[in-house]
Amino acid sequence: TNLAIAQAPAVLAKYRNAGYDIIYVDFFDGAADMDFNSEVLIKVIQEVQSMMCGDKVHVVGVSMGGILAKMALKKMENRNLPNCVSSYTSFDAPHQGANIPLGVQRFVSHVSSISGDCKDIRDRMLRRPAARQLLVLHESSNRGHDQLRQDYLRWDSLQGGYPKNVW
Repeated sequence: TNLAIAQAPAVLAKYRNAGYDIIYVDFFDGAADMDFNSEVLIKVIQEVQSMMCGDKVHVVGVSMGGILAKMALKKMENRNLPNCVSSYTSFDAPHQGANIPLGVQRFVSHVSSISGDCKDIRDRMLRRPAARQLLVLHESSNRGHDQLRQDYLRWDSLQGGYPKNVW
């Protein structure tokens, strides 16, 4: 179904009424290192599996949640951890990297010394590990690519990309 985000509550109610359990994961620090949050998600998936008594689990990730779900499922697969995940869906996930124009990032960073709002955006968002891992270009690097982005891309390549055993 191609429904707008505004219709999400109605969609969730439809699935709940059809007998599905919906579990929403909201990370304590969503801007933390994606490797850490993917490990948290593995624990959530394992806990859900232990409560579902063999029922199939469908994992859906929105935006960065799609990346975290991909990472968690791929880690589980590579570690040969048993799972009953029957599908993985991501939407609006920056699988090829996120883009915030470098000029905007550098402007925010430049005026952060005189603007509390810009300092907050820089410190709480732009310079956090997850942003540095996802942004294709990052204001803190003269080369454009932050080292955390390069580390994430290398990890993704070595792990084999997308999970293969979830369909």
